[in-house]
Amino acid sequence: MASPTRRRQAFLEAVEEDRTEIFLDFIKQHSCKEHDFNLDEFVQTLNHKQIEVLWDGLNKLCSETLISSPLEADESDENYEDMKKNVDTTMEILNGILTVAFCFVHNESELLIPESLQDIVSILHGVLLDFPKSATKLQNNISKLCEHWWNKDFPKKEQVVKNAFLFILNSTLKPNALVIDFVCFVYIYICLAICGMYSHFSNQKISV
Repeated sequence: MASPTRRRQAFLEAVEEDRTEIFLDFIKQHSCKEHDFNLDEFVQTLNHKQIEVLWDGLNKLCSETLISSPLEADESDENYEDMKKNVDTTMEILNGILTVAFCFVHNESELLIPESLQDIVSILHGVLLDFPKSATKLQNNISKLCEHWWNKDFPKKEQVVKNAFLFILNSTLKPNALVIDFVCFVYIYICLAICGMYSHFSNQKISV
């Protein structure tokens, strides 16, 4: 079994050198109880330089994935099965990045919020409403990250609340809406009203 130091280096190298399969394998290990790799503990061991390496690499991976990878497979296409596999990989990568982000921002120690992490949150917030209905899990995760970003008063929080608010509002209008959806909506509505930001959303169209 590799030492924590070697695994930390391997994870950072996977991110920095765009070794996507290795990155996803680490994410799976974190989610599997049979493995002892824990991202929550991992992010707490990073120094400032390693934090920059981590988020610079994930920022690049996030941007390249959104630009070059499909978000939805066309069932009428003769290559549908291949397209679907690519879409599944895209969702896996983006959810993997979000998993690292959640572990990082929930770290109780004093946080260094690098520009590259801010860029990731901003980018994902910007495309939040553009994903197909099949990507609801991903959208929920992005929305939760934006909400946490706002609650923690992280840098540029005003820039990552608009689409999250609209997404949560849209969720409350669905027949299968949960109580937590209404709670989140009311909370964010009150915060926006206090900050005088609600008027920014008054002309937005909501699709159910």
